[in-house]
Formats: sequence, structure tokens, C-alpha cells
Amino acid sequence: MKEDQIAQSLSEFIEKVVNLTEQINQTDRNPIYWFRGEANVKWPTSLIPGAYRNNFKKYRTGTEKFVFDNQIQTKERNIKSEFIRKATPILINKKIEATDWNIYYLMQHYKINTRLLDWTENALVALYFAISDKTEIENNAVIWILQPFELNHMTLKRFFEKKEFNPIIPHGNLIKKPKTLINKKGVLNVDELTRRYLKMCFSKVKNEEKEFEYFPLAIYPTYLDERIMHQKGCFTIFGNKVNGLLSSKEKSNYLDKIIIPADKKASILKQLNLLGIDESSVYPDLDGIGSLINSKNSFDIKWKE
Repeated sequence: MKEDQIAQSLSEFIEKVVNLTEQINQTDRNPIYWFRGEANVKWPTSLIPGAYRNNFKKYRTGTEKFVFDNQIQTKERNIKSEFIRKATPILINKKIEATDWNIYYLMQHYKINTRLLDWTENALVALYFAISDKTEIENNAVIWILQPFELNHMTLKRFFEKKEFNPIIPHGNLIKKPKTLINKKGVLNVDELTRRYLKMCFSKVKNEEKEFEYFPLAIYPTYLDERIMHQKGCFTIFGNKVNGLLSSKEKSNYLDKIIIPADKKASILKQLNLLGIDESSVYPDLDGIGSLINSKNSFDIKWKE
């Protein structure tokens, strides 16, 4: 990461996003950017997915290998099983195929703790999330800028032992039986890679020479409902590194950030609303419409004495 950028207004934020991405474009092979807004720049678990936040104190430096045991895998399986049992009628009604990846995306989307971390392709949506949290109004916010292709290049080169290859952003396509991750010709089996991330298969596999470090991987989800589509959602899925995004020595190659001062949040939020970025656009359902109406209409009525 470079020196912190600070934006005092919406126009300055847009300018800094453009300038940062133009600087990156000079060297980046795949100029695609994802954004994530967080309401407090000093959150100790920043850029750590919900499933790992309780374990962060134990692995605070982020340099240790996170040892996965049966308890963690069993916990995730139990959560998934309960979600499927209770959500199946809704999935049927919405005609959503109950694949393992779809289930995992929906669990994250509806605030169940997973190893997924939310990002968006829309910088203004990320800005809205960063400054609209009223419980953190007194704290500086941060918008993270991720280069997903560069992240995956850093993650995957650990499997290839510094061989040249084309980075990718996979879409989850689960295979049931384990396969060889890299064949004799040095070609990566992408479906096997995403299977290992989803199923938490991070232990050394038979016929593989070493145990790999599974740093976060950028993945594209299926747009399963209007909310994911309107938010232009995408994810990073975490492997066996609790603090995988920030602990990597190579994070400056794929990560930047812009700070929003606490005293500028309210004015920038008004500017966003003028441009149509509000709760009803970010949450295009009845919940979003209801929240927007409440925020615009107060019942603080002055009664005559």
C-alpha cells in the first residue's frame, strides 16, 4: 500500500479513485478494481471475514499458519446444514439452485459468518457502506481498493513455485471428488482449487510434494438476487491464513485505501444521496425502501403547549 489518501468530499474521493487506478493502469496487466467500505479505519479485525474474527487475537500477527481442526470444519458444516433446512422453501420459491456455492454466497449475503469477505465493483456503493453506519459516526472511515487479478496472482504463484502463468478470477463450480491440483504439464485445475477453498481441504494431499499456504482468493459469485446485482457484489474467500490480505508481504501490489474523516461523513452522505446512492438503490427491496422513508421522515413533532 502507498501513503494513505484522504478525501474531504465526494468529488475529492472520485478524483483520488481515478488517480489511484490510473497509476495502477500503467503496470497492471488486468486493470479491474474492487472496493470495500468500512466505517472505522481502526477496526482491529479489518479485512478479516466473520468466521475468523473470533480467532484473530490468537493469530494477531497474521504470519502463523492457521491450523484447521475438525471443530472448525464441523461448525461450518452445521451452520450450512441449518441454513439449508430453513431456507429451502425460499430457495424453491425464488427458483435458486441449491448448489454448495450458491448456498455459501447466500449465507454471507444474509449476514451468516463465513470465510467470505464482501467487495463491490462500484466505488460509490463502497463509499456509502463506509459512511452510512450511524454507530461509527465519530470514527474515520476507510474504502479499500483491491486489484483482484493481482491478489490472485500473489495467491496462486505459491502453488506454481514462481512459474509464469495467467492469473484468473474463478467462479465457483464444485466438483465432488478430489482431483490433482496441478497436472504434469503445469496446468492448474481451477475447479479443484475452488473445491479446496469451499470445503476447507487445506491439509497436504497424497502425491503432492508440499503443504500449500492458501491465501485469500478473489472469486465472482452468481447474481442470485437483485440485492447482489445492484450492489455489484464480489468476494474474496479465505483459506488457512486468518489475516491473509493484510499479512502478505506483497499486499502493496494489490491493495490501497482512501480515508474519509469522521467530520466529513454526513456531508458526503448527502452528496451521495443527491446522486441517487441511498438505501433504496443499495437495498432494492422493501427493507431498503422502508429504511429510506424512515430516514427522511422524522416523528419529532413540536407540540403546542
